Amino acid sequence: MLGKKQIETAMEQGVHTVLASEIEDELQIVLQERIKQNRDKFVRAMINDLAFDGKSNEDFAEIAQYLESSMADGTVEMSALPNKEAMYVPNGKTSGMPLRITSAVVTELSPLILILKHKRYIDTLFYEEPEMCLHPQLQQKMGRVLCRMVNAGVQMNVTTHSDIILQHVNNMIRLSGREDREEICHQLGYTARDLLSPQKVKVYQLKAVAGGKTKVEELNCGENGFAVPTFNDALDRIMDEAYVIQE
Repeated sequence: MLGKKQIETAMEQGVHTVLASEIEDELQIVLQERIKQNRDKFVRAMINDLAFDGKSNEDFAEIAQYLESSMADGTVEMSALPNKEAMYVPNGKTSGMPLRITSAVVTELSPLILILKHKRYIDTLFYEEPEMCLHPQLQQKMGRVLCRMVNAGVQMNVTTHSDIILQHVNNMIRLSGREDREEICHQLGYTARDLLSPQKVKVYQLKAVAGGKTKVEELNCGENGFAVPTFNDALDRIMDEAYVIQE
């Protein structure tokens, strides 16, 4: 890592361009390391609140299994060591690895997996940006996870910038009101636990307004779910640009 003396020497020698690049690279490394350290602290604190007696909530365990098999491509287990370190075991492997050396997808999903596997009762869960580090395909699956958690009795408080997650929620709301929902569920691979009643969902849009303030606005649920202007306007704009560019 670059020290103060190295920076001063480099400035005296006039290598400002190289120095700027080196500083940027070093800052990225430091930032990534601090993010990992903070995540590790969070996981360790969370683990202390979990129960490891082999008993679990059946609904939660099923959701955790879906997360592991369909999204994480492996399981998240607790080591037999006294410090109770969480380990990731990739599919097809018998030994695990610490979360700090796994992919961003695994590290982001692991806390939720552990909570679902080792908490028998969850009343309320606050989940910030569940789409973090997830490919669009995985974002849709995360939308399915959120719907299932609501139907398992958990009050979910979620902040998101993902139009994919929102569209999945809208799809499940619309599907729940169709008379042929059983047929469509069979066709698409869904069950009753995936569907959402519109009475179970509220959506609020946060929009920047003059004076550096933010306006919180509750959105109405229509037949096809919730229309979020800040999402739709951005999508319409980029599609309009695509039509102009590709003509």
